[in-house]
Amino acid sequence: MVDEMNCFIEATQGKERLLDIGAFHGIFSLVFAMEDPQREVLALDASPIAFTRLTYNIGKNNLPNIKPVESAVSDEIGNLSMHYEWEHAIAARIDNQANTINVPMTTGDALCRSENFQPDVIKIDVEGHEVKVLKGLAKTIEEHAPLIFLEVHPKRIAAEGDSTSSLEDFFRELPYSAQLISGDPFPLSSFQALDKEERLVLRKDPERAPG
Repeated sequence: MVDEMNCFIEATQGKERLLDIGAFHGIFSLVFAMEDPQREVLALDASPIAFTRLTYNIGKNNLPNIKPVESAVSDEIGNLSMHYEWEHAIAARIDNQANTINVPMTTGDALCRSENFQPDVIKIDVEGHEVKVLKGLAKTIEEHAPLIFLEVHPKRIAAEGDSTSSLEDFFRELPYSAQLISGDPFPLSSFQALDKEERLVLRKDPERAPG
């Protein structure tokens, strides 16, 4: 977590607008917003429990440049069945979890359009819903080429009927390049064999043609 935060702080220098998907209690949004009051943040979380803590943290730190949004983000608009794991709201089901909740769902593209928000940084931590979130963000990413912080959860992605190879296809088409938060390179082909959780930083690759 410390390494990830240090990487986030360094990589977002000079950035102005953060779309924080899966903000949870808001630590990344808070750090980003505190750096400069001119910065803007849209912080989304689907968990009513976590969202309460998120809004408290925003108010407690007097950060009006963070706008909290209580919603899931996916590849379509409607409602999404999720379940609680601690205070997290998670769509991917590995076991027969109880505590099911039904939450509103939007796409990142629809949200950015309605808020007239043009992110130059996107952070995604959605416990296996990554493929669907990115599909619903494709137009925004294509238009604004934001820096992307992505947590990848291969087992949960599979539990949702998706594949990590879809992430390779998505970022190769844009095109983007990836690295670990340590700074080591992460070839896009590595998505196919990924069998453990990984935290990545992705940037538009100006030297490579799409496809």
